[in-house]
Amino acid sequence: MGAAAKAGGRAKKRTGTVVWYDRVGGFGFVRTEGERDVFVRESAICVPGVRTLRAGEPVEFEIVRAQGRREARRLVPIQQRDA
Repeated sequence: MGAAAKAGGRAKKRTGTVVWYDRVGGFGFVRTEGERDVFVRESAICVPGVRTLRAGEPVEFEIVRAQGRREARRLVPIQQRDA
């Protein structure tokens, strides 16, 4: 399954950077080194009260296949994760 490889039944955690994010549309893309960009929806952000991302922001997430494309799930901005 490649980028969506599973480890012990759970998707592998990845780190990456927000490429761009449309606050109005509630979607964007994140990039991991050496891989294609990954689609992200607002609903994938797992921090209460956080509904947007900034270009260049470091994030941690899982990759799943949904509707024929790779999508980020369980996304957490790294500074929020460490807080």
